[in-house]
Amino acid sequence: MQELSDVMTVDEFLRWAAFSTLEPFADERTDWHFARLMEQQYNMHRGKGKASKPAKSFLLQFRQQNREMSLQEMEMALMMQFTAMGGRFPDKSQ
Repeated sequence: MQELSDVMTVDEFLRWAAFSTLEPFADERTDWHFARLMEQQYNMHRGKGKASKPAKSFLLQFRQQNREMSLQEMEMALMMQFTAMGGRFPDKSQ
């Protein structure tokens, strides 16, 4: 983690985090792929009169949130995650 915080700025970290919401990385991408397969299987084999289900209903849920985060809340959460992983913000007092 030390090397990461030495070579990656907060802005770059936030850009990568934003990019991952558009193009999910590894595990999240695999979860979506599996959910799409489950959606297809469920909808092909559902009984008469049963409603179809979207892929989102087959995703694993690790955190439940009652509402969407604002942009400021998301940025703060990402900054907290960055510092929790050992990242440091540049000292702007100099």
